[in-house]
Amino acid sequence: LKLQLEELVGDNDTARELIVRDYHANPDAPSAAQVSATLDELDSLSDNELLDFTTLARVFGYPSTAEAQDSAMSSRGYRAMAGIPRLQFAHVDLLVRSFGSLQGLLAATSDDLQSVEGIGSMWARHIREGLSQLAESTIADRLA
Repeated sequence: LKLQLEELVGDNDTARELIVRDYHANPDAPSAAQVSATLDELDSLSDNELLDFTTLARVFGYPSTAEAQDSAMSSRGYRAMAGIPRLQFAHVDLLVRSFGSLQGLLAATSDDLQSVEGIGSMWARHIREGLSQLAESTIADRLA
């Protein structure tokens, strides 16, 4: 029963960390300390506070002004890249820091990916294929 529950619920700790990495206000990818502090602060919020966008914006490091709440947010790509099999977090972090956003990663060619230190031609092709599959499945999901 415990295994079934874990399979249904998944690894929430990892998912929460990746969400913080994707959307934290730090213009660069957030540091491990910032991620940890944000997760701790999220854990301390009540259910009502978790539903308040102003509170969430503050926790994620955004100003609580009306203008800030109206601005668009885009994913850095940590969660998407985590779905690519056998890709280590260190490589994901290097790639996200190099390309800055999920859109930047999706637009990258194999040669662009290979230009990142530590990413060889074989890994670049594997990553490019994973990103292409992600884009295709996202489009298919939207059309369904």
